Order: sequence, then structure tokens, then C-alpha cells
Amino acid sequence: MSYDTINILHLEQFKSKIELLETRLERNVLIIELKFYKQQILCPICGSAHIRFLEYKYKKIIHSISTHEKSVIRWHMRRYQCKLCKKTFSESNPLSDSNENVSLYTKMSILNYLKDYNHTFTSAAHHYYVSIQTVINIFDRYVEAKRRKLPKVINIDEVFISRAHKYKYACILYDFMHRKIIDVLPTRHKRYLIDYFARIPKTELSSVEVVVMDMWQTYRDVIKLCIPQAKIAVDSFHLIRTLNEIIKRIRIDTMNKYKQHKSAPVHDDMYYYMLKKFHYFFLKEL
Repeated sequence: MSYDTINILHLEQFKSKIELLETRLERNVLIIELKFYKQQILCPICGSAHIRFLEYKYKKIIHSISTHEKSVIRWHMRRYQCKLCKKTFSESNPLSDSNENVSLYTKMSILNYLKDYNHTFTSAAHHYYVSIQTVINIFDRYVEAKRRKLPKVINIDEVFISRAHKYKYACILYDFMHRKIIDVLPTRHKRYLIDYFARIPKTELSSVEVVVMDMWQTYRDVIKLCIPQAKIAVDSFHLIRTLNEIIKRIRIDTMNKYKQHKSAPVHDDMYYYMLKKFHYFFLKEL
């Protein structure tokens, strides 16, 4: 075991504790066999010092020391049994957080990588050989992104996340004039939004003059309650989309009236055809 090897593997903080360190390449993955010296420990259940060694368990921990190949620590983890209370337990894990398979070094590398705003969760996952969701979880756990100060004109909208999440839609607060995100909220639920705005100083809320939104009633209710002086504006995208849907519904209802009368004159068939095939004429000025 060489100190140079320990440094290359970024395990220098453990060099006085390492009993075994071996490396091998297996299917383009660097496997790091690692075992620490046995330490004097107490039973975490009853505190007894009378314990006996049971076996080794092998825990795989992603330890991304290079962006060119995946590397995994195969930690030889000791299992013990307390002679007094008969409970079994493992030696403490200094490599990663409890019940996680990503090393603390890898987490720190990912967080440093994400400091560059050009880097994405996807590129971080690719560089450090973890899933995108793992990168997101690390970011959410360790990074507290402060919101921007509320400007005079804000836009409030939602974005679909996933049906697998607790909340399907996240709420986005957007600086309309400077085109910057103010904050991203985990849900658009009414109670959550009211509580969120209630935590913002009244002097800051009073500076908001206009809130741009879609026609969802919850947003209107929240803004009228929390920022009563602000004018509410419906954004053109949602307004035009709603008008399109209304026109489409009227067109289809009218078209179906001609379709139902099979014995009607021939010109009725012409009206049906025109309403069906040339519907874009109705939207020409929108």
C-alpha cells in the first residue's frame, strides 16, 4: 500500500486507518478493495463492550475520483454481535452518509461542479456516474438557494414535474421585466402559497405593482389576499389559448349539427366539410 495510491484515490484522510487497499479494473470499472483497522467499539443498543466479530459484509460505495471511468469502493464492513443483548450491528461508516452508496468525496465533487451555472444535473450525473435523481437529491439536501427580491412585476405559473412526486406541479415565480427566476416552490397549493407570501416582509410585498398569471382561480385568490394592491393581468398565451378552445368548441358543435342530418341537402355536406377542413380561418386574426 502506497501513500501515493491513497492520495490518488482521495482517501488521504483515512491513511492511518487503512489495513487493506487494493485496486483492479473490472468491466471498465475501477474496483477499490478497502478495509480499515479494527477499532474498539461499544454496542450501540446497550453500550456493552462485550461484543464478538460475526462476519464481513461488502458494501459498494460510488467513489468518483475521475470523470473518465467509474470507480467503486468495495468496503469490507465488519458485522458484530453484542454478547449481552444479542443485537447485531455494523462498524461505523466514515465513507458515506448512513444508508447511502455515494461517498462524501463524490458528493463534494458534485456540489463543486454545480457551482458553474453552465453545468446541469444531467451533465453532473454523467461526469460522476450517478443517476440524475441522485444529483438532484444531493443539491436539494445541501444547497439552500435564496430567492430574489420581489420586483414590481412578477409572473406566477406552474410546471409539471412528475406523477411520482408528492406534488405533480411546482410553482414558478418569475421576474417579468428582467427575465430571471425569483423562486421555485414545490407546490402550487393554495395553503402553501399563502404561507409562503406571509413570510415575506410587508414592505417588500407592497412594492409589487402587477402580477401576471393564467386564469387559475387559486392564483387570483392568493394574490388578492397577500398582495391586495397589485393589479392582476392574464398573460396573452393563456388568454389566446382559452379563446382558441372556445372557438374550437363552437365550431365542432356547429359542424356536428350538419353531420347529424343525413337527409339534409347537399350544401349541408359542404358546410360540414368547410368547418372541418378550413378551421384555421376562424383563428386567422388571433
